[in-house]
Amino acid sequence: MRRNGFERINSSMLSTWVTFVSCFIWVFLGAPFIERLRGMKGFSASLTGITASVFGVVLHLAVWFGLHACFRVIDEKPVGLMLVRWPVISSIDAGAVGIAALAAICLPHFKRSIFKTLAVAVLLGVAGKWTGLAG
Repeated sequence: MRRNGFERINSSMLSTWVTFVSCFIWVFLGAPFIERLRGMKGFSASLTGITASVFGVVLHLAVWFGLHACFRVIDEKPVGLMLVRWPVISSIDAGAVGIAALAAICLPHFKRSIFKTLAVAVLLGVAGKWTGLAG
């Protein structure tokens, strides 16, 4: 499915909002109770399982957003009973990959905070869109 740049930005912003706001609400409302439950032996194992599943969901979202940010076209291919999304290599967005690589270098090597790195990445992305260098 092909989308123009404006539709991709709007759908990305909406997806991010819907995904993370509900999670933050649950975290802020439930955090005081979770600490009390952590001390109870019966609930401790359950919380460990929940932590693992949350990690899996966050990893899935990171891969999904990464694929859709770095490639303009994603194909769907059936593999057995599953439908696997696979990027079309020729549709790579070099600007997005460059910004992601720069962010990956800035965080551990230059010891920049996540907020500063994210702000620079956003500014580079917007500048790329305005100048027409980014797809």
